[in-house]
Amino acid sequence: MSVGPFIIIDDVFDDTTDIDRLYDLLVNENVSIPVEPPNFIRMDDLEYSSERSEVDNLLRKCIQKVWMDKLYALLKDKDERGELIGFESWNNNLPNDSQVKSLAGGIGGLNYHLDKDEVAYSQRGELRLPIHATAFYIGPKEGLNGGELMINTRGLEHDREYGEAGGGLIDLDDSANWIKIPWKYNRVAILDSSCPHFVMPIVATPQGGKRVTIAINPWDREIGK
Repeated sequence: MSVGPFIIIDDVFDDTTDIDRLYDLLVNENVSIPVEPPNFIRMDDLEYSSERSEVDNLLRKCIQKVWMDKLYALLKDKDERGELIGFESWNNNLPNDSQVKSLAGGIGGLNYHLDKDEVAYSQRGELRLPIHATAFYIGPKEGLNGGELMINTRGLEHDREYGEAGGGLIDLDDSANWIKIPWKYNRVAILDSSCPHFVMPIVATPQGGKRVTIAINPWDREIGK
């Protein structure tokens, strides 16, 4: 099963009670993922535990549903060879104070980037990528305008031109190489990890709501070292 530049799966949870509760915790109760660093969950640590926080247990349910139930074919070979180590996870609540440096302009999106091992990159300039980049959309259910996920299919070549080395300026005129994935509640988008991406500015959200995604990136190596 090949991911190509991306795969989209809708209606990940049949019963959305758990993700609705997670959304409430992340938006209204000032909780974030990871609750405590590091933000890495190993394969042998996915089961429920009464000793964990509610957020940690709900996150593990999301990982199980997205990767073990829906997308395991993308990881099966690495898992069978013992190369799948675990999952890096965090949440993005938008709008926040970030700005998209692009021809689109605006405030409240998420800057152009690659998901990567940030420690290896910042300390040694080593670009380590996850097996796939993953964004799971858990809320709001409706009322969001803007916030589309933009993916560039030129991959690392584009990142060398427009990423950190290129000043972070994005050429949206090159529309043939951009794919736009609209926001949809209970949707997961799985990307080729070599494809840079960003989030368009948020135009409107429901009262008190935020665009919340959870990254759940599988890794075949230790990260953060």
